[in-house]
Amino acid sequence: MIYYHKFLNYSTIARLKGIFSRYFKTRGKERPEIPGCKEKMEWKFIKFTISWNKTKGNTIDEILKRNKDKKIIVFKNRRELNKWYQEEFNKKIEL
Repeated sequence: MIYYHKFLNYSTIARLKGIFSRYFKTRGKERPEIPGCKEKMEWKFIKFTISWNKTKGNTIDEILKRNKDKKIIVFKNRRELNKWYQEEFNKKIEL
C-alpha cells in the first residue's frame, strides 16, 4: 500500500455543520475516542473555525506548494473522502 498524507480542506460551512451535528448528537456525553471528556460547545472554537480559512488558508497553501513532491491528497468534502476510502480499502464509511 502506498502511504499518502491526507488533508481535509472542507469549507467553513461544512466544518460548522460537522461541529454542530456532533455536538447535538453527543452533547454532555463522553465520546469513546476521547475518554474522560464530555462533549461541549465553546464560542472560542466556533470563532476559530469561522476564521480558519482567512487566518491559515494561505499558510496551508504555501505548505502544500512546498511539498509538491510528496503524495498529498486534499479532500474538499466528505463525499471525496468517502469515495477515496471506498476505493482504497474496499469498505464503505460515512464520516
